[in-house]
Amino acid sequence: MIGDATVFKVREDRLWLFTARDSDGEHVSEVARGFDVATRPITDELGCLQVQGPGARDLLSAFVPDIADLAYFRFSPEPVGLANVSCWVARIGYSGEVGYELFCASGEAEALWNALLASGASPYGLAAAETLRIEAGLIRLGREYVPHRSSPYDLSLDELVCLEKDRFIGKEALQGIATRPPRRLVTTVVEDHVAVPPPGAPISIGGRRIGTVTSSCRSPTFNTVIALGIVDRASAEEGPGVEILPGSEELIGTIRPGPMLDWKARRIRFSDAGAD
Repeated sequence: MIGDATVFKVREDRLWLFTARDSDGEHVSEVARGFDVATRPITDELGCLQVQGPGARDLLSAFVPDIADLAYFRFSPEPVGLANVSCWVARIGYSGEVGYELFCASGEAEALWNALLASGASPYGLAAAETLRIEAGLIRLGREYVPHRSSPYDLSLDELVCLEKDRFIGKEALQGIATRPPRRLVTTVVEDHVAVPPPGAPISIGGRRIGTVTSSCRSPTFNTVIALGIVDRASAEEGPGVEILPGSEELIGTIRPGPMLDWKARRIRFSDAGAD
């Protein structure tokens, strides 16, 4: 894996591709060679604000009355007026909550920010976002996966790999992994929630190392400590008795094969008329 991206179809002849790093654009330009397509960076031209949380839809419906009709992971190619700012609205986010992303000209982002705050939105910091994404089991570049080293199977993303496609970069390598992936992504619930193990802490069973903590937090939703980790496939089944060694102190935990929060994404898809 190199990174993850979201693609929006703005017009029949134009796509917006959003990635985590500017350097991903170099990869896109490289693989586009030989095709009838031109690529251009637009990072400096667009501002992006996220509105995430259980009240996101109600707050934005004051500006966009039909926002409930925008289905999960869909994008409105026609801009809408939001507090006199022209915005494109996407029904996505990185929080494990109901959420939207708003795109506007970079020069109008401050006016949009102020309008959202005046309407009752509250800013949240990266620590809150990190806690939410760990609870929801959302992967993060540089933590759960390392560019050019991790495979989708390491992250239990098997269903996103379509080996039936005629060709794509990395297909041969993935075919060799698919039948018996060596590693899986799991959630570990730390008992007694005494300490938060740091990324890199070893995960063991009976003194035998089976994997590594990639992300961790003290979860206010579940009142415990949870940690994401990559472990050997044979040890990824749910069960107690996992040891985490962040230092001199040994923590005991229980493995869960999926995230703590909203495994089936029902929370972020919550169904009212037209939502999905």
